[in-house]
Amino acid sequence: MDKQNILQQLQQLTTTEEIVLKKTQSLPYNYEDFKKVYSDKNEPIYQYTFEKHRSRLIRKRPQDSGFLKTSQLLILKHARFSSTPLHQHDFIEMNYVFSGTVTIMINEKKVILKAGDFCLLDTGVIHQIIETNQDDIVINFLISKEYFSTQMLSRLASNSMIADFAINALSVSQKHNQYLVFETTNNDYLIDAIFGVFAQFFNPSFGSHEVIHSYMIIIFSELVRSFQEKQRIESQKSDQLYLGEVLDYLEKHFST
Repeated sequence: MDKQNILQQLQQLTTTEEIVLKKTQSLPYNYEDFKKVYSDKNEPIYQYTFEKHRSRLIRKRPQDSGFLKTSQLLILKHARFSSTPLHQHDFIEMNYVFSGTVTIMINEKKVILKAGDFCLLDTGVIHQIIETNQDDIVINFLISKEYFSTQMLSRLASNSMIADFAINALSVSQKHNQYLVFETTNNDYLIDAIFGVFAQFFNPSFGSHEVIHSYMIIIFSELVRSFQEKQRIESQKSDQLYLGEVLDYLEKHFST
């Protein structure tokens, strides 16, 4: 599956999107399948689970059931022209705005993401996506807790921001209300890695899990790089010395 095929697949209307546009029948996605709790304002908050999403995806792609049953990472395209109810989940979610813009309410705060932005959401964070339009393509990476194995965390050790986030998400004693936003633009390494993940996930073959795992390391690493670069630029604008530059200098010249 090449980039052009992936682009066509992302841009074409899904069955759910066609139903939303026609408004001739109820949505095939029934939120009542999930358990729910109620907020202080008596609003329902749906409890999404990784296994429920996996089961639904297997029903849609029975030919890939073997691959999906062993995958700790799921990729879904958010249905355009629709919103989601307030919800939280037992997995880490990463939203990637492929094109357009998207507004997400996170812990009652409005967060606007543009094309190229990523939003990493902890388990348990209460949020919802506001209705999107034709050009607003949002990709959801659903990451199970099991995905962040000891091996994965050790490879992310140098990128402490992502590693710390994952460790916090795995902890049962922490308050799970955190999220991170990464702004990326014209990053060829990142874009190539994203297309690589899409190609392996939507058309899996032998070794796809390992290839996806490697691409995800690149994605996480590039997100941290983008964040650090943004911090450096903002520090320069305010005539402040960026701590990252100090640490980089120390690492290169520690012997003297």
